[in-house]
Amino acid sequence: MTRPTMCLVSLFSLMLPVSLASADGKTREARVLGVFEDVTTKVGVHFQQISGTEGKNYIVETVGGGVALFDYDRDGWLDLYLTSGSTLEAVDKGRIQCQDRLYRNRGDGTFVDVTARAGITTPIWGMGVAVADYDNDGYPDIFVTGYRKTILYRNNRDGTFEDVTERAHLSVPSWSTGAAWSDYDRDGDLDLYVARYVDFDKSKVSIKRGSELCQYRGLAVMCGPRGLPGASDLLFRNNGDGTFTDVTVQALGPDIPSYYGFTPVWADFDDDGWPDLYVANDGTPSLFYRNRGNGTFHEIGLMAGCSLSADGRQQAGMGADFGDYDGDGKLDLFKTNFSDDYNNLYRNLGNAEFEDVSSQTGLVAPSWPHLGWAAKFVDFNLDGRLDLFVVNGHVYPEVEQAKMDSGYRQPTQVFMNVPSGFLDVSAEMGIGASCPRSGRGAAFGDIDNDGDVDVVLNNLDSDATVLANHSPPARWLVLRLEGTKSNREALGARITIRVNGKQQVREVNRCGGFLSSNDVRAYFGLGSAQSVEELEVKWPSGLRQTFSSVQANHRYRIVEGGSGPVLDE
Repeated sequence: MTRPTMCLVSLFSLMLPVSLASADGKTREARVLGVFEDVTTKVGVHFQQISGTEGKNYIVETVGGGVALFDYDRDGWLDLYLTSGSTLEAVDKGRIQCQDRLYRNRGDGTFVDVTARAGITTPIWGMGVAVADYDNDGYPDIFVTGYRKTILYRNNRDGTFEDVTERAHLSVPSWSTGAAWSDYDRDGDLDLYVARYVDFDKSKVSIKRGSELCQYRGLAVMCGPRGLPGASDLLFRNNGDGTFTDVTVQALGPDIPSYYGFTPVWADFDDDGWPDLYVANDGTPSLFYRNRGNGTFHEIGLMAGCSLSADGRQQAGMGADFGDYDGDGKLDLFKTNFSDDYNNLYRNLGNAEFEDVSSQTGLVAPSWPHLGWAAKFVDFNLDGRLDLFVVNGHVYPEVEQAKMDSGYRQPTQVFMNVPSGFLDVSAEMGIGASCPRSGRGAAFGDIDNDGDVDVVLNNLDSDATVLANHSPPARWLVLRLEGTKSNREALGARITIRVNGKQQVREVNRCGGFLSSNDVRAYFGLGSAQSVEELEVKWPSGLRQTFSSVQANHRYRIVEGGSGPVLDE
């Protein structure tokens, strides 16, 4: 399959104020975010994901793969991991056609494939990838989900990895999708939540026979997930000795729902110091587990107002992310859904209560014809407000011939955060309707160390895409936290900065999106400010540290209990 035509637009034209029409028909002046440039070939990433056959006869062929951005060799540059996929024929014959790929960032604007050299050799129909330093040795490790198996690669700290799945007791034989790390019990090491989708048995699934459960708007399509048995998710507690224990029932309760799980995200949504868990599910209610602080959770999604649509419907949730989009200090939620529906923006009202404000913020109409996957809150133009990036792509090839929705390959979208809501500026940024993709996973991080956030996409049955962000001139701040009493990567730490009388909040994490893992560093846009007036870190251990007069346009490292930010360049 050939790469879609690269989408480039004039950088100069996008630096100027432009007139943008919002969903309510009003027009106002707004400075667009900048421009994304497809640099995939330029940076040397040559990867094509394969997921079953072109006809997509089975649901397992439609989910696609994920991406991870992380500095595995600790040289200061983000490296890249892409999950490969496979085919049912290959799995049935006991052989995997493809291989996940690890690319090392040379630091000169290019990547080199180091897969074999690094020991990434275990065959798997890879889907999701969740990176974290689970053993607190300072080097990030890799957990891969997939069809019929999972892999835990331990970082050997010499540029190589070792498959320790069986030794760690993290083998999941069924079909797993999204996974996310968090220190939910605050004991100083990272635990793992693994979402599972369908208990899939090819011999029991019909092929496009047009039954009610295998139809989409009158078209005969692949069957599922409706009508297929779901699979319950799993929670693994880190024992601190390199092994894990399945504590699903102990922590989440005896009645674990067998929903169609896709994307888990951990964050302290109720500001009590304990990480809570939100899980986006396909065709079933999404789940919100409130952390009781005693090793157990209470599922309150319906009461919290983030389980269904605003009018009480179950939706086909795919990707999810969190962030404080309105600057009130509370972490809000965003979830992507199927086409002929809208993506949800749930505003955090406090005390673990949410309100669906998708309509008020202008996000309903732009998302309706698309099928959303990865999504992320990122301040792309460095103005201090979190924008939204949404990856789209259909699951039914038949919609292309029937000219339904926005087609099989769909435009990626970027929504700029403005005082009245969000504006779709995808076309202005060069990734609109002129450059459709069958997008799935996406990872976010600064691959060229210029201070703004770039994006890597893993596209279904197609080439990966590396998008370099050329943001308008503005100041920035990048922070890397290092725990001592807390987990080494400081996942769950809350960072608050104050600039020009306003606050910005980030919670250190790698999760969010779809099947993917993001850079662990926290990114802030400072606009024209030359420094941060105040920077506060609330560590998972409970320690609070406050610093003042932190200068802009630098990357800093902050050690828990240390004297303050030091340059990380």
